[in-house]
Amino acid sequence: MPAATAATFTGIHNDNEFYSHHYLSEIFSGDIRATVDRWRDAADAEGGRTPYAALRALAANYVRFRRDFDRERRSERRLTLQREWFRQLLPALGYEWSPANHPLDDGDEVPVLCAAGGKAGVPALIALGAYDAEAEGEDPLALRPHRLQFHGEAPPPEALLRETWNDVVTRRLFGQDHPPRWLLVLSFSRVLLIERGKWTHNRLLRFDLDEILGRREDATRVQFPVMRQYEADTWYDAAGRIAFTVSKGLSGVGLPRKAVKGDTAWTLGRPGPDVQADAALGWEDVRGLREGVVTRRIMDDTLPGGPVERVIEYHAPFDRCDREEDYRAAWAAFRQRFGPSDGEPGAVAALSADGTWAGKAPSLE
Repeated sequence: MPAATAATFTGIHNDNEFYSHHYLSEIFSGDIRATVDRWRDAADAEGGRTPYAALRALAANYVRFRRDFDRERRSERRLTLQREWFRQLLPALGYEWSPANHPLDDGDEVPVLCAAGGKAGVPALIALGAYDAEAEGEDPLALRPHRLQFHGEAPPPEALLRETWNDVVTRRLFGQDHPPRWLLVLSFSRVLLIERGKWTHNRLLRFDLDEILGRREDATRVQFPVMRQYEADTWYDAAGRIAFTVSKGLSGVGLPRKAVKGDTAWTLGRPGPDVQADAALGWEDVRGLREGVVTRRIMDDTLPGGPVERVIEYHAPFDRCDREEDYRAAWAAFRQRFGPSDGEPGAVAALSADGTWAGKAPSLE
């Protein structure tokens, strides 16, 4: 049997060698055997589930959560959906769901999902929830606390809202006189495990929930929420060209979400003499345009003969494609024009060459 490595464990990423390659390949499997056996014995004796079985049982709930989360546009509703998912996930990981504002040494408070273990009021572990407003799968530590995550009537500290979770972890939590040893940072699709002693070298374990919880689901059910997310935030110009997308498979297509400093190859032309040339533009700058053309100059070095300057144009207004609604409208139009298909259930309706109704599809026998 081949030795285990970081790549062996689906969905688990060993950032900067949180565990050494030697430990994972030579020691880890034997090291956890006694713990797994203890879990199994306890489950058999108590008629319950092992922690890994409890986690696996959440797979279908996770797919539903991702579907609803990706469809929703309102931050308040999205945060409610995310909290409900965290409420299910934390107990499966062995921690009690107990959201609260956790006091810091400087007098501010930070929203936490739970604070567990420890002594004399100092928790050994704190779980944090990171809200990805764009649902792009951004690194949870690069996100910022959202004001709707805080509990109670008091307004959250404005300075804290401007910090990333990386800042909060490094300076505010691990920088306390009595810091926790462990942190869990949860987002809608990831869980990060951070240990204070290893954090000075940016070492952590990163768990990808799409890979872990989707592994035992049908591939289509796993991928569908992600594909819906891509389509829900892919925008087309009036000519059908993609003006902006979050699809990882279309990197570099369309405008960046935010203007890239120093990238001044963009021109924004509006009706009349209003032209903004040699500008740094992003999707957030132009998405609301009702008229106008955004152009970008690029050097195309993909053809024989050397680089050639090309100009790409994006014509406002911009809109999203809703394929499900398009299908509903098309079928409604077909039924209104031609009536329901005759014959047995599931018969294939067909149109003749001149566009008139031809009833069910002809037999191929």
